[in-house]
Amino acid sequence: MSRADDENTLERDSQVLETLERIEFMLQQLKRSPESGMYLLLHFYNKLPDDVAHRLSELDRETVEITTSTDPDTASAAIAKLNGSDSLAQIVRAENHYRQRLGYSLIGPDGMPEKGTSSSGDTVQM
Repeated sequence: MSRADDENTLERDSQVLETLERIEFMLQQLKRSPESGMYLLLHFYNKLPDDVAHRLSELDRETVEITTSTDPDTASAAIAKLNGSDSLAQIVRAENHYRQRLGYSLIGPDGMPEKGTSSSGDTVQM
């Protein structure tokens, strides 16, 4: 792989990670206030490359789009799915995949950096 390819991969991984972090933030907001940020969540979800979005089975495009529905019952069911712990856990796993690729420390289920791990996921003696 050429240096230009490495730089393109690094840039893409950085952009994907930033988008995943924003989606995680929006999911955290959703837990606090179910009616807030649905359009922003859809906006950030749509920024994900298709190959990344395709892997997010708990946060699929149809569910995210439904949350912006004007029908309250339809939107409520989609919001309930997104409010489940599986959606947030899947986003955190995806973030950690890209964090590891970029050499960053991993985050825990609460979105905070894990204590005692290196960017490779190995336990660090403290």
